[in-house]
Amino acid sequence: MKRVDDLQDVFEMYCSRFKLSDGWFALGLIKREELCAHASEFIATGDRNTEHFRWKQFLEFLESRQSLGEEEMKKLYELGKIDSDRSMGESMMIRMLKHGNCSNALLAQAAESKRKSVRVAKRKSVRKSSQVAN
Repeated sequence: MKRVDDLQDVFEMYCSRFKLSDGWFALGLIKREELCAHASEFIATGDRNTEHFRWKQFLEFLESRQSLGEEEMKKLYELGKIDSDRSMGESMMIRMLKHGNCSNALLAQAAESKRKSVRVAKRKSVRKSSQVAN
């Protein structure tokens, strides 16, 4: 029984160290059973910036997906909104706005953002999509 507790302690330690909320697991950005291996690899690099770990996991997740649904994109955008590192979170939000399947509802939400970089990215995304349509 102690072994299970030890694994749970390690899992919780990595979640805390890498600032991973439940959303990272619920959305499938990282699998619970893979966390220790990914975290160990990252620690071996000597990089102390945990947002780099989250960004790598985020990009790998996006690359592994053929398409994203509107609800999934909204949840990824929201995950960026609550990220502990503001710049990292904004990068996630902006990446969702630049995605080919970005919905008008998500663009409208971005237009109301308190974050200037997100509002600017939203305007650029709208301009780019209107240029492609012409």
